[in-house]
Amino acid sequence: MTKYGYCRVANNSEGSLEIQKAMMQNEMCDEILAEVRSGIKEPSDAFEDLMSRLKKGDTLVLFSLDRLSRDPIYLQFHVMKLFEKGVTIHSLDIGILDDEYTKSIFINTLDIALGMERNHRVERLKEGKRIAKQREGYVEGRPKTYTPEQLEHAMKLLETKTYNEVAAETKISRSTLIREKSKRKNLSQ
Repeated sequence: MTKYGYCRVANNSEGSLEIQKAMMQNEMCDEILAEVRSGIKEPSDAFEDLMSRLKKGDTLVLFSLDRLSRDPIYLQFHVMKLFEKGVTIHSLDIGILDDEYTKSIFINTLDIALGMERNHRVERLKEGKRIAKQREGYVEGRPKTYTPEQLEHAMKLLETKTYNEVAAETKISRSTLIREKSKRKNLSQ
């Protein structure tokens, strides 16, 4: 049973990495992994290596749980992975997560937090769309890849050439050409 310490800071401008390392040493960790990197991005190779070495009965000591990840979805993923392995999580800010009752409460709380985060994202998206719709020239959906002039030119070429020839000449995919021709045919009926 090994006690691992994991320290992560986005930047070490205030020496916070050294503070976290000292706290891990105070907790008598057998091994300490310290990184200077963002917690928003996917985990580093060093972190993945640590995760693969952790086994049942080991303890992972963290300054705070958000050292695993700042993204709530990744955080939940890593916590669940550790629980499944039988690893005890000791977060210095919230305590030890080692029994089923504590784990259950923590996972339920994390699920609630994730639900709230999803709701906030949806609300922010709606608000962003509402604001964007007020701007002149707003068009909903993905921007058009081809201009009406490019499509018109391609349709004229289709009068004398095959789909493959027009696609090669105009760099408009065959499926887009077929879809555009069908759309125009339906509009004229």
